[in-house]
Amino acid sequence: FSGLIAKLADERYETLGDELCVYINIDGIPIYNSSSVEFWPILLYCKNFRNSAVTIVAFFCGRGKPTPLIDFLKPFVNECQALIAEGINFKNKHFKIKLEAFYCDAPARAYLKQIVGHNGKEACERCDIVSIYSREDKKRYYPTNSNAKLRSDEDFLNISSDHVSGQSPLLELDVGLVSNFVLDPMHLIYLGIMKRLINYWLEGKRQFKLSKAATADINKNLHSFKVHIIPTEFGRKIRTFNDVKRWKAVEFRFFLLYSGILAMRSSLDSVKYKHFLLLHVGIFLRLSSI
Repeated sequence: FSGLIAKLADERYETLGDELCVYINIDGIPIYNSSSVEFWPILLYCKNFRNSAVTIVAFFCGRGKPTPLIDFLKPFVNECQALIAEGINFKNKHFKIKLEAFYCDAPARAYLKQIVGHNGKEACERCDIVSIYSREDKKRYYPTNSNAKLRSDEDFLNISSDHVSGQSPLLELDVGLVSNFVLDPMHLIYLGIMKRLINYWLEGKRQFKLSKAATADINKNLHSFKVHIIPTEFGRKIRTFNDVKRWKAVEFRFFLLYSGILAMRSSLDSVKYKHFLLLHVGIFLRLSSI
C-alpha cells in the first residue's frame, strides 16, 4: 500500500480548482493462464490534475481474490476517511477531497459491494427486479412489465436482503454503493448485449438466425467499410463476422454505434432491424454529452 496521500501530493501535477475529485478502479487480473494467481491493483485518477495519469495506490498478488476483503481494503478505507475529513495540503494550498466514483467490472463490483453475482436471482444493481430462470435456455431473464423499486444507497444497511450478501468495508466511507458505482458499458453493452445479439443472428434458433446469403452480404459491407470508408482516427478496424469470436470490445462498440446500421440495412428483416435500431439510438443518446 503506497498510499493516496503520496499520489495526490506528487509535485509533478498542476491542480485545477480547490476540490480534488478522485476516481478509483479496483479489478482482478490473472497473471498466468495455467495458474490461480491474481493481481488486484487499486488505481487512482484525479480529474483536477492537468495531464494526470492513472496511478497505482496499492495492490494484492496471490491465489484468488484478496481474502478477507477487509484486510485488503482497510488501509485504503482508513486513508480515505482521513482525506475526506481533513483534506490535503498541496503546493501551499488546502484542497478538499471527494471520492467521485468507483469504476469496476461486474465481478469486482459484486465482491467489493458484497452483493450477489451478476448471474444471481436479484443481481440488478439499479432496481430490485427479480429475474426468472429458464431451464430450457439455462439463462436468466428479466420481465419487462415489472414495477421494480429503484435501489438506494441506504439499502446496503439491510444485509438480510437477497441482493446484499455481506457487509462491505466501503460502507465506512462517505460514498454510495449505488450512486457512486458506475456500470461499465464495455461488459454490459459491447461484450454483453451486442455480442449476444450477433451470436443469436449467427448461431441462434431458426427464427433468429440469419441466412448464409444475408451473412455474406453483411460481411461484404463490413469489408468494404474497412477498406474504403473508416477513417484513420479509428485505431482498430472492424473485422467481418467470420472473425467475430476474436472481436475485441471496441469492435462490438464500433459495430453498434457506426457500421451496423448500414451493414445490415438490407440484410435483416424489418422487425430485427428496428429492434437493433432501438438499441443503437438508445446507447448513442446515452453516450452523447448533449
